[in-house]
Amino acid sequence: MLAITSETAYEICVLKSDGSCTSSCSNSNEGLILDIEMNKCGSKCEIGKIEMLPEHVCMNPIYCDTSKYIKNDTHCGLCKYFYPDDNKYTFIKNTKIDCLNSIPEWAEEYNSKSHLLRCKSGYKLENDECVTDCYLLCNICSEHSNDETSQKCLTCKDGYSLDEETKNCKK
Repeated sequence: MLAITSETAYEICVLKSDGSCTSSCSNSNEGLILDIEMNKCGSKCEIGKIEMLPEHVCMNPIYCDTSKYIKNDTHCGLCKYFYPDDNKYTFIKNTKIDCLNSIPEWAEEYNSKSHLLRCKSGYKLENDECVTDCYLLCNICSEHSNDETSQKCLTCKDGYSLDEETKNCKK
């Protein structure tokens, strides 16, 4: 295919070999390798690239979003592609990806197709775990609160004491 602009012309190829467009790979042992930079003939991604699952597209490893994908030396993809029968769940926006075999009670599926999890309401992701999202003066709380008059604290941060009746922390 030829694309022409007012300044230049571009040759657009599905497959390029030796600098020119081709319709198939000449070596019978090679197949079409999809690559985000340029499709090629071969049997695997070139050195320095990894394969994105499930699309099987070769790319630079820096494009693998490790806040939701697993990345190893050769592949990048969701837990469900690495472990389809068991450890298919993972948290979105994790700093380290842990594949889980079930949904923890304090989590919910954010995206059921991709099996991405997020913390339930009243919890927040901290150090790769869902922890109770307490009022800022609480050390431990019974549930989430942003209300200064109903903090729902069980223990207080240093320098504060718990009012047992109201469950609020005070200086």
